Amino acid sequence: MNEFLKRHRPEAVVLIALVTLIAGATLSSSQEQEDGLLDLSSPIATVNGTEIPYSLFYDMIEARVGFETLQNLVIFQLVKLEADRLGIEVSDEEIDEELSLLIQYQFGSEEVFMNQLNQARMTIGELRSQIWIDLACRAIAMNEVTVTEDEIKAFFDQYKSMLYDKGERVEARQILTATEEEANAIIAELKAGASFEQVAQAKSLDQVTKVRGGYIGIIERGMMVEEFETAAFGAAKGDIVGPVKTDYGYHIIEILDKLDPEPATYEESREAAEYDLKSTKARSTDSVLIELVANAELTVSDSKYQGLVDLINGIKQLQQQSQQSTTE
Repeated sequence: MNEFLKRHRPEAVVLIALVTLIAGATLSSSQEQEDGLLDLSSPIATVNGTEIPYSLFYDMIEARVGFETLQNLVIFQLVKLEADRLGIEVSDEEIDEELSLLIQYQFGSEEVFMNQLNQARMTIGELRSQIWIDLACRAIAMNEVTVTEDEIKAFFDQYKSMLYDKGERVEARQILTATEEEANAIIAELKAGASFEQVAQAKSLDQVTKVRGGYIGIIERGMMVEEFETAAFGAAKGDIVGPVKTDYGYHIIEILDKLDPEPATYEESREAAEYDLKSTKARSTDSVLIELVANAELTVSDSKYQGLVDLINGIKQLQQQSQQSTTE
């Protein structure tokens, strides 16, 4: 993700997912029933001698999340059909990057992020699906925008120092611990010759970086909390500094490289500038979703979900009224 989006885009439009795994479990159990593997009249639990049958359990799940689940499945399918029509693909790497930015800029730490995710009763897989929808809608909106070379150059010139010139940077990796004692013990291990990467994978509390051996990447000023940034930019290449106390715990930081400021050139930054300019002109992802829903043809085979058809028809009418008022 380029610097413009990192610094200036609004928070990702993450449509709160339904409990997809629960819906999947319902479908799975229905298949098991057809195969004779599960009798829905059999008990899932027994309380003081009274049985609670699977049928009641799944009826309550459907009553709680059934409508919302179907609604979100419809939205996902609408976005996927439009993305496929336009030849738009969203890679796992793009989702990974968006997820990392979400954790870094909205939650601040892996621990806070996971706590919020658990409170929302979501899994990483469910959130990734919603990020896919957001990225696909953004790409659909961007696909509609055309810009000229002169416009791109003017945008680059206007925002060169803010977005494209590179300031002082450090490349670093870290190990995060809960206590100062744990951090000091790890520093002793490293001084004795232990591999920073292996220790990070085994002991770091930061789930995002530990799988990469603690690797954070290239850090610019303003990206990290003040205590971390002061220690990292004050160290020399090859230094291991810490423990550095922040609100997230105690950090051990290894400085892999220090990079001097670099002024940007138009040739190097043209692609990023074009993307950034288009992003300022593109309509919102909400607008994309509303249009897709307004143009959808939906039928349902279960009468208790007819309300979803009525909802979409209502959106169609509102969209038509909005278009009429615009042309008058």
